[in-house]
Amino acid sequence: MLEETGLAVDPRPDAPYELDDAEADQWRRIVNCMPPDHFIPANYPVLAQLCRHIIESHKISTAIKAYSKRKQGFNIREYGELTKQQDACSLAIGRLSRSLRLTQQANFHQSRRLPKPNAYAKPHPIDDDKW
Repeated sequence: MLEETGLAVDPRPDAPYELDDAEADQWRRIVNCMPPDHFIPANYPVLAQLCRHIIESHKISTAIKAYSKRKQGFNIREYGELTKQQDACSLAIGRLSRSLRLTQQANFHQSRRLPKPNAYAKPHPIDDDKW
């Protein structure tokens, strides 16, 4: 219907059915933060995996908080295993985010990071005859 009226159709991909509700919500948050044409079908499996890792990281974080509040039965080895799992998830999230170009650095253009030519005046002229 929109195509007949000449209006552009938003090409944002919907979450795949294989993701659960929380993962699908994460998918939509990521997709809606990026330009409509940022993701191509070849990116969908990587994006789905990123969503899984983000939700898993939230679950691990919740488990760590609950475990650290225990008064009795605290086992440093179990706590260490949880933090190792959290570290592994964090590394995967970073790696997948970089591969999808979702990081802060990937979203800034080089031209916006550098000062304009002659933006700063020289502090004083250098007289080569004195040196």
